[in-house]
Amino acid sequence: MGRIGEHGKLVDIKRGPFDPGGQPTVDSPNDLWLGLFAWNANSGCTASRATLKHPDGGQQIWRWDNASQLLQQADRMGLEFHLAAARWVGHGGDSRFHESFLEALSATPAAAAITENILGLATGHVTYGFHPMHFAKFGATVDHISGGRWGLNIVTGWVADEQAMFGQQFSDHEMRYDMADEFITLVKWAWSSEAPFSFEGDYFTSHGAIVDPKPTRKPRPFLVNAGSSPTGIDFAAKQCDWLFCLGDLRTVRSAADMLEERADAYRRKVESFTFAWLLIADSDAEAEAIYQDIVAEVDEEATDTFLLRGMQGSQSGRTGRTASDIERTFQIPDGVSLRQALGEEQYLATAIGLGGKHIIGGPATVAEQLRELHVAGRQRGIMLSFFDYFDGLTRLQRDVLPILRQMGIRQ
Repeated sequence: MGRIGEHGKLVDIKRGPFDPGGQPTVDSPNDLWLGLFAWNANSGCTASRATLKHPDGGQQIWRWDNASQLLQQADRMGLEFHLAAARWVGHGGDSRFHESFLEALSATPAAAAITENILGLATGHVTYGFHPMHFAKFGATVDHISGGRWGLNIVTGWVADEQAMFGQQFSDHEMRYDMADEFITLVKWAWSSEAPFSFEGDYFTSHGAIVDPKPTRKPRPFLVNAGSSPTGIDFAAKQCDWLFCLGDLRTVRSAADMLEERADAYRRKVESFTFAWLLIADSDAEAEAIYQDIVAEVDEEATDTFLLRGMQGSQSGRTGRTASDIERTFQIPDGVSLRQALGEEQYLATAIGLGGKHIIGGPATVAEQLRELHVAGRQRGIMLSFFDYFDGLTRLQRDVLPILRQMGIRQ
């Protein structure tokens, strides 16, 4: 009866850097870490009608009978991690791009139940109305039942149509990261405090907060972020353990340098990761021919919707805007397609791979480009997606990993 009304000490730390007990580490013998991305999403990262010709490994990879096989194969191959992406609205088109999507926070524990070693990272929107204590309890529970093989990919949301689904307005970019900073600080308090405590922040309040059982991974589960802006990189430097950054070799190298500088200032260690879209064939010529077939079938309706939603999100607080409104805002002339306005290279970078680096070729070419990202790009790990996930994983295991072992960056 004595615990009734006991809310505990009011904590004073509400922003990062904050690491009670330190940061977690990955147990891996490999210099280059590899992961599987977007296995829970319709068409993966390829907005092309060509995925319809590869239903199991492309269009329908999210179906559990397909996804479970992919996850188990990735686990057997020794990949260090997988990352379940998060979408709440799809982008349509003939390919139904991201229309069907297994929710990441609930799908990742299912993945843990059918794998043995691979780390599962679940993407969670911290600005969509959840309370930090929800995530603290969700995470501790999944970490507990998975034997410490769970981590959280923190996203702040960029799609205004998704915010509207939750009855919210799209928050300012800087404010969203400020919210995330406070959100994760409260989560870390909950994972580390042995006694109830109270937290009163600008965005979140909790009285008598406690989580039991605590996470089994010590001192806590992994926290990662995918942000390329200076604000996103700074957030990762002070609160996370990994940063995923998209772009070409120069872009990711620059982000890695900025991350290291900021993390050093906070006296923390944060690893730099990137994302690549792989197409592996028997030869460079064959891979290029397959790629051109995918390009010829690019789903412009789905790609345009994805891009326009991103543009809509860049206009803070502006919901209910039509495609024409957005095109006028960004001064796209009448009669000019979004593909023409952006240019072929930038457009295809989104349609195929969602901004990840394209790595296309025979086994030797793919292995060398992965090595280049790792060494010259200063990327500790690379998250992978494929046009056909089953064929891609099989070729990666059979043809590419042996070359990476010869290079000395995988064992």
